[in-house]
Amino acid sequence: MRRYFTDFGKAIKNGDVWTRLSLIVMGAGYFGRKQIVKGILMTLIELGFVLFTARVSWQYIRRLNTLGTVQREEIFDPLTLSKTVNDYDNSLLILLLGVCVFSQVRMEKIQEPIAELISRAEEHASRGEW
Repeated sequence: MRRYFTDFGKAIKNGDVWTRLSLIVMGAGYFGRKQIVKGILMTLIELGFVLFTARVSWQYIRRLNTLGTVQREEIFDPLTLSKTVNDYDNSLLILLLGVCVFSQVRMEKIQEPIAELISRAEEHASRGEW
């Protein structure tokens, strides 16, 4: 784990402007290295993630600190002979989506700079500079 964060720090410190820009916009490093298809794919993945978070996950993320406050209640209706359930907060879903979103954010912002650092090291090694 320590090596993982050490490599991340080296990628930020030794990386160029494209590496640093990729911390904000996924795919920026690929655009800077003329890998347009990869850059477009990474940017679309980030856009999809942002839309998913804004539309679906946000309602669960804001309740993550309490895991919901509305308890589940079943009420038996003798006229229809069926149970009705209120609109309750599903704590398992709140926890699952909240943790998934936060882990995805961490992976998106750390993965690309490390991949670029490895790619640059491979380029230097192939040219015999190391």
